[in-house]
Amino acid sequence: MRTAPTRTLQRLCACVALSVSIAASAHETWLQPSTHAAAARKAVRFELTSGMDFPKPESAIEPDRVAAARYRNAGSSEALTAPKRGPKALTWSHAFDKPGLATVWVDLQPKSIQLARDKVDEYLDEINASPRVRATWKALPMGTQWSESYTKHAKTFVRIGDAGSDDSWKVPVGSNLEIIPLSDPTQLKAGDTFKVSLLRSGFPLPRTSVGLMIDGGTQRVFAATSDTGVASFALDRAGSALIYAVDLRAGPGRSSWESDFATLTFDIAK
Repeated sequence: MRTAPTRTLQRLCACVALSVSIAASAHETWLQPSTHAAAARKAVRFELTSGMDFPKPESAIEPDRVAAARYRNAGSSEALTAPKRGPKALTWSHAFDKPGLATVWVDLQPKSIQLARDKVDEYLDEINASPRVRATWKALPMGTQWSESYTKHAKTFVRIGDAGSDDSWKVPVGSNLEIIPLSDPTQLKAGDTFKVSLLRSGFPLPRTSVGLMIDGGTQRVFAATSDTGVASFALDRAGSALIYAVDLRAGPGRSSWESDFATLTFDIAK
């Protein structure tokens, strides 16, 4: 695993028009529940926000960007009701009727950005881009502007009542890029090793950087997925945690790029 500074893109990330050259796509977007354990029929609030200082909410997502907002609980999957837009987060509220392990996820519509060439290396460092991506970019003529279409996917889990042996946390929800826990994400504690599988279009994504942020930390920790798409992290302290990954690839045009961003939030107990 390796670490990288967390603050570099704060100077770059802001909600602006496409003509402004910023690395807005590296803003993490996550779904944070008001609790990761709740009683049945007790409302849980879910906040979708973007920012650089997890878990502090910073920027609300526009409701029309939501392609899907759903939950899965006790064997059924349903759409969440319409969200409310606050100044820093888009918010849903839901009371789960039955005990079990609830999975909640949001997929956003694609969005495009442009980035000046002198900002690209900083952006690639922040997402720990692969040597292949860096080499492809470096081979383009000087003066080429970075143009990227990105899509974001956020997921979280809530243990409802006595969930028993419910292991539905390991079943994919079908997002184009998805982080799958390989152990119960609602039962983690400091000192554990947490493994996740990274899937693109339902298939393991090997040799891809996955990052970890824990509330109160000053660094991001990166781990590369194995040939079978698995990344492993040592959870060295308690707190709210975020695992994220970016699948960045060349697009159809000579200087165009496509990407999917995936995040997973969970709590680490003492």
